[in-house]
Amino acid sequence: MALQEKLRVLRNSIAECDQALRRLEQKSKILTQHVETSVLMAKSREGKEECLFQNEI
Repeated sequence: MALQEKLRVLRNSIAECDQALRRLEQKSKILTQHVETSVLMAKSREGKEECLFQNEI
């Protein structure tokens, strides 16, 4: 394989890796948002339960 061909293959591989990295970053952001939302919802539920418990006392 000629040097030019090896460089072309290498550039294509770099481009594919870059695209895969961008997709992973997008998925990571979505997962982070989902976890943050879940945590906020859980804290909200805990707060409501504490209020209900204190009202019963």
